[in-house]
Amino acid sequence: MTRIAPDDIGTLPPPERGSHDAIRVERRAVTDDAGKVTGTTHGARVLSRTTLERLWRRGRITKAQFDAGNRLYSAYYRGGFAAPMTLSLTRVHVRSSGNRDLSERQLEARAEYNQAMAALPSELTDLAYDVICADKTLETICFERRWSRPDKVIRLMRVALSALDRHFSAAA
Repeated sequence: MTRIAPDDIGTLPPPERGSHDAIRVERRAVTDDAGKVTGTTHGARVLSRTTLERLWRRGRITKAQFDAGNRLYSAYYRGGFAAPMTLSLTRVHVRSSGNRDLSERQLEARAEYNQAMAALPSELTDLAYDVICADKTLETICFERRWSRPDKVIRLMRVALSALDRHFSAAA
């Protein structure tokens, strides 16, 4: 899945950005209805373009808070909550590696995501979802909630990310 800023929809960063931006490539096997592998698909998540990454790079959140946010996004993505982004309208089958069924993995990831969101104060779950999973910018959140300054979002995100960090630390 490619995560890009909302104002750059449909474009990927130029190749030279790969030399200094953190890019995670995800590869999957594509199968037909009979289960035969017909190819692979991949996507890149450009980490430096997410709101969470920008907050960390600017020193607004700690590395532990950043890692907790990425772990929540990972559970969100693995659970199948994120809408697949493909150019083809044909059905894409993903082959599971190992002896566990993909639906079991999705259920485990969904349970991990739901437990993490339940560990947050109820007032912060929507904000955490908007920043971490939906990757909304601070300005967009301020506009939607009619808040005057992005500093309020950053303070609340610190609280939410600290709660996530405590949750994931206790789970480990």
